[in-house]
Amino acid sequence: MKILSMFSTLFSKQPAPAAAKADPVAPGSSPAPVIPMPRPQQHQNGRKGQQKGRQGGPQPALKSVKGQPPPAKGQPIPAKKPGPSPIPVSTGPHLAPVGASGETDLAPSHASFEGMSFPSVQGSGDDVDRAAIRELFADIAAGQAAPIKTFIGDLRAKNATGEWLQVCRPLMAVLVESATSLGMTDAVAPMNEFISALDLAAESQEGDDKPIDGAARDVLLEAYESLARVFPEAFALGGAPASRRDTMLLHALLKQVQGVGVVTFDALYGASLTSVDVLAQAKFADLAAVTGLAAPLCDAICASIHEHLGELERLAHLPVEQRFSGRLTELLRALAREHDAFERVDGETGYDEARAERKRAARRNRNLCALKIEATLLEMGEVDCADALRVLSFDRRIEHMENFLGVRVAKRAAEHR
Repeated sequence: MKILSMFSTLFSKQPAPAAAKADPVAPGSSPAPVIPMPRPQQHQNGRKGQQKGRQGGPQPALKSVKGQPPPAKGQPIPAKKPGPSPIPVSTGPHLAPVGASGETDLAPSHASFEGMSFPSVQGSGDDVDRAAIRELFADIAAGQAAPIKTFIGDLRAKNATGEWLQVCRPLMAVLVESATSLGMTDAVAPMNEFISALDLAAESQEGDDKPIDGAARDVLLEAYESLARVFPEAFALGGAPASRRDTMLLHALLKQVQGVGVVTFDALYGASLTSVDVLAQAKFADLAAVTGLAAPLCDAICASIHEHLGELERLAHLPVEQRFSGRLTELLRALAREHDAFERVDGETGYDEARAERKRAARRNRNLCALKIEATLLEMGEVDCADALRVLSFDRRIEHMENFLGVRVAKRAAEHR
């Protein structure tokens, strides 16, 4: 009896379990009421006791086991068979505990991920970036490469002239700069090789109106095929008739402006001004600011574009079959006159500065008539006819257009036959 009395006294003096401090609650939310309930100790994955709240929170007070004194601090807790989990009582919406950094603490999952594949995660971030960059460059090059593909199509057909080199060189320089800035080293090398082929062809070319043939043509085609293999999204051939017409039309209109040469083409195409529609909307001051060209030259370019569009608007009320035939006949008569004037000056003997100036002016006037005929044919959709005129002599051009229109425009043309 004495021993039982001592145990009774000992248990009566045992301090009550300390209340666990409440976990912090997310700002703006009301704390759920705490209902004290006995929680059995569970041993899972080597952890002692059930984790409550965020990591580092206070552990529940240790309770004595019936018939045994409470374990001392730091001593292992005796194993106990897990009993049924208590049913939580909730009086409001359930709020997941929030960690110190704002993350929600979730119970660890027991699922095994061994052998599972996650394609979106396993793919390298570099691969995803390269695909996006490649797609971006393809979008950039879609419009820029259209004239170049037109040139290659003409080159394969053996009717590309040297003036195409003035168009393609600045376009390729812009594309190389874009590819370099995007880090596309695989595309830069073949593009530079194609530019080198363009430069070699320009050095061996006798004139802008002469066809590109022989070794220069073979080198250009080989270099472009290598480029198309590396980057088919931008440089594969196909679907170019419309872009070919637009490029030829812009070139014919620009060449009508005195002073336009390689530097002008470099500036315009380098600024992505590659269509008549774009230039028609530009003001000469804005054009000068964007390209760095002289304001008088930009003014002359805008005037040439507007003059051409104005002539089309003046003829718009006529039927389609009459809209261009009358203008072509008028231009053909002018071409025959300017060609006769050039040959008279060219046939003069002796040399002086005044004669050289008259010859340059006669050549300029004759070329201007030929370019206007080419632009009109392109507006009609006669791309092949306009293309064929470029490689013919002026006598043959007059004859070709007479046959095309079914007229005889000059006595000289009839005598030539």
